[in-house]
Amino acid sequence: MEVAVFETRLNALKAERTRLDNMYVDGYDQDSLDTYNAAVDSFNYKNNKYKADVSSATVKAEAFDRQVDTYNNYLDANCRPQ
Repeated sequence: MEVAVFETRLNALKAERTRLDNMYVDGYDQDSLDTYNAAVDSFNYKNNKYKADVSSATVKAEAFDRQVDTYNNYLDANCRPQ
């Protein structure tokens, strides 16, 4: 994934977090509590998915970087400029 995609998702999560923080919840109204809890569950799912995707992308980027280093080391050891 591109960095811009992660930034867009992070900004959406921040906006949703702000919305949740400012959400009115009537502690005596079950519907209000259920609505809030559903919104929190949705946020938590998206947040955990985002974290997992970032972690996966980091692992892939690190593996790619190692491949590039291996290739460059091979070139340095076995090739000379022409």
